[in-house]
Amino acid sequence: MDVLEEQSAGGYRACGQTAEAVRILEDKIKATGEHLRRDHGHLLAKLANTVLATKEPEPDRAIALGLRSATAAALTGSARIGKELRTLDSVLAVRFPTAPGRRRAERDGWQRPTRTGCGRRGSGRTCKDRRPSAFGVGSVGLGRQG
Repeated sequence: MDVLEEQSAGGYRACGQTAEAVRILEDKIKATGEHLRRDHGHLLAKLANTVLATKEPEPDRAIALGLRSATAAALTGSARIGKELRTLDSVLAVRFPTAPGRRRAERDGWQRPTRTGCGRRGSGRTCKDRRPSAFGVGSVGLGRQG
């Protein structure tokens, strides 16, 4: 049932009913304990992207949610969180490049350099980095080859 609720939030967002998607995700976050770092972080990142898709986007709220989610991404190495955060970073860079929270976070050093050498040693996999993600989860456009 939990997965269906999360998927329904994505459906509501896709059909333009973002207020309902925000409500569902906020309820899911309240019901998901912070000790479930990966799930909690993923929901935060999804909510961050959803609040930017509303009729009255809230870039500062999205940035705050993204930073909270980035902590979970760093602790768990979750690819799902990383994907959501790279999407968030791209949307913020295009639609809200001068958002006050974004400038403040960049000034405080939230941007990490791009990673080099992804994958396990000897696996033959490499990463193609285009630009660093503002949320420190690799790069926007990160792609594995191998």
